[in-house]
Amino acid sequence: MNDRRNNVHYFRIDNCIAIIVMFMIFLLIGLNILRICRDYIIVQHSETKAVHDFESILFPSGTLTLTIESNEVYPLLEIIVNGELVDKFGENNEVTINVTDRDIVQINGSMYNDDIIVSIKDISSNIIDYLSNRKVVVKKNISTLAIIRM
Repeated sequence: MNDRRNNVHYFRIDNCIAIIVMFMIFLLIGLNILRICRDYIIVQHSETKAVHDFESILFPSGTLTLTIESNEVYPLLEIIVNGELVDKFGENNEVTINVTDRDIVQINGSMYNDDIIVSIKDISSNIIDYLSNRKVVVKKNISTLAIIRM
């Protein structure tokens, strides 16, 4: 009977050791899975960043400085790029905006009855061409000032 108790005691120790070893194996497998997931996320992030950098090469941006050719202030005069409002002149007679290739720059003066002359004062060096007369007269309308080519 004493041998039987010793066998049961050894059986429990063997089971505990086996459970601990299995737990360690599962822990190592789990940690490896977490490391693989982390590496996958890092690779995905770097690929996304590379795609973003590639897009900046494909679609470079430049600046365009617009000015009102009078001393009057037109705070509601809007600058629209590709159909979206990007800026207003506010209390200034000069505004600089960012543009990319094939952007359409328009001036919304539909809220004023005055003839407002808006011109392109300065362009960044990477803008090859802009299809415009460099000036536009706005009076109660939306006028296209430039179509950007880079």
